[in-house]
Amino acid sequence: MIRTLACLLLTTLPATADDAAWEARRAQCVGWMMAGAYPSGLAETSCQSDFALPSAFLFACARAQRTGFASETQRAACTLFFAEAARDAERGYVLR
Repeated sequence: MIRTLACLLLTTLPATADDAAWEARRAQCVGWMMAGAYPSGLAETSCQSDFALPSAFLFACARAQRTGFASETQRAACTLFFAEAARDAERGYVLR
């Protein structure tokens, strides 16, 4: 009962300025990721670290797969990227 009350109280408290700034930064990072347009490698690394975001290249490859690749090199890079992601998924930890 106390635990439920504490959870309810915490979820109804107003957000602080720090929470709002953190959410604004998260939204900015997600926007950059989806567009594949991080302003710098440092910003991309920071966003991925702070919010556990996937690589923006994933979205660029998925978009190119639908709309067409700009070059053979881009297609080869995306193929390699997806192959490595598939290997990582096969080695992933299963929670049960």
